Amino acid sequence: MAKLARHLRSPKAFVDHGFPSGIDFCIQFLSSPEFNAPTLRKLAPSASSKEKKQDLVIRVAHALKQGQLPLNQVLLEYVKKSRMWLSLK
Repeated sequence: MAKLARHLRSPKAFVDHGFPSGIDFCIQFLSSPEFNAPTLRKLAPSASSKEKKQDLVIRVAHALKQGQLPLNQVLLEYVKKSRMWLSLK
């Protein structure tokens, strides 16, 4: 039981790399594996189907910053994406 409790104190589930807030954080977050190109295309429907992920990230981040894309829409796409369960070792 003590071994299990020791692991529960440090799940290593979230890592803060110290990115500045604002568009810099937004770009890093959208660049993460949590958002793939098809998900980003849903958030930027005017984007070309050949546009690369990093270009989509920049497009979506700027749309958020300029208020052209509601944050709720980004969060909705984020939670819709299926994920594996977090395994605490």
